[in-house]
Amino acid sequence: MNYSQENDKQPDHGEPVPQQPTNLNPHGQSSYAPSADSRSRKKTSGVKTFLIILGALTVFFVIIGFGLKSSLSSLDMGLDLGGSNAELTEKRLIDGHGDNPGRVVLINLNGAIAGNGSEVYGDGIMFEVSRRLKKAAHDDNISAVLLQVSSPGGGLTASDIIHRAVVEVKESGKPVVVWVSGLAASGGLYVSAPADWIVASPTSLIGSIGVIMQHMVVKELLDKIGVKINPIKSTNMKDIGSMFREMTNDEEEYFLHLLKEFHSRFVSIIVEGRGIEESKVRELANGKIYTAEESLEYGLIDGIGYFDAAFDKAKELTGLSSPHLVSYKQAWDIETAFKGFPFGGKSNSIEESKTYIQALLDMGSSPEIRAIWHVSGE
Repeated sequence: MNYSQENDKQPDHGEPVPQQPTNLNPHGQSSYAPSADSRSRKKTSGVKTFLIILGALTVFFVIIGFGLKSSLSSLDMGLDLGGSNAELTEKRLIDGHGDNPGRVVLINLNGAIAGNGSEVYGDGIMFEVSRRLKKAAHDDNISAVLLQVSSPGGGLTASDIIHRAVVEVKESGKPVVVWVSGLAASGGLYVSAPADWIVASPTSLIGSIGVIMQHMVVKELLDKIGVKINPIKSTNMKDIGSMFREMTNDEEEYFLHLLKEFHSRFVSIIVEGRGIEESKVRELANGKIYTAEESLEYGLIDGIGYFDAAFDKAKELTGLSSPHLVSYKQAWDIETAFKGFPFGGKSNSIEESKTYIQALLDMGSSPEIRAIWHVSGE
């Protein structure tokens, strides 16, 4: 075989044919220039990337929008417990009829009564309910208040502040009707007592008149882990109620004295609000809860029925045949809206958790007198 024949031989089909670079630069590297098709593909790829980013941003802002909408809905539907001082505005729930139908405002009190501050500024149910009652007392468009209650009670002071707000509505000349939708125990009854009329659903529980104080002691636990608390105090009773030691007999007697004083105040609230003789109230004030039928018999409530019965009574007391039923919602507030966004618009969730945790911490640090139906661990 000569050299020319060897050079003319074609490679096997399975072997790649080597390609020689074109347009070599002085260093022996290819100076290949991209074709028009390649430039077009890169341009198309950039447009796709831009559209993907634009789409992602659109989805993000849509989610934010739904979150804010949900937040605003939560402000319409319930109480925000976050301590916002945003203005309260009116929301119509039921349309009345006639040229001047008048208005009855519905205020909801659901859950344990707690909070800090006052009806001017604060947090928790105490703040939200009392400021709505105060607004109703001074709102010339409102003819009556319908207070829906479902509560085991709570802090004595928080209950007392709401009670005072109910009295303020009555002093303004507007009737107050309470509808117990499930439970009005202890502080729940305390705030309801001044009402002109109390209607309870047939399965409601009412009562638990009295006050309670919890004293947590962790001394044995600390002894087991070798921790000793050594208070330095100026007077003997400066650390009364401390969770780090047992109470002395004198200290227990002193707390009992306080409890009896506040118990008597609770009794007087029921006597004045419900118009029952004190001796009878003291018989009922044994901590027991009563059925709706028993409560009606004892005079703790005035009737048994559902929401429409309470609304009808509000109409009767105002002389209005077909009033608007309205509520007070919190005006839009950017801080509250964003605060509720991570919780589906319900800023109540985190605030209720914070309030509950703080209550546990307060219980441990110092005893608090409460008007609450409480099931003991013993």
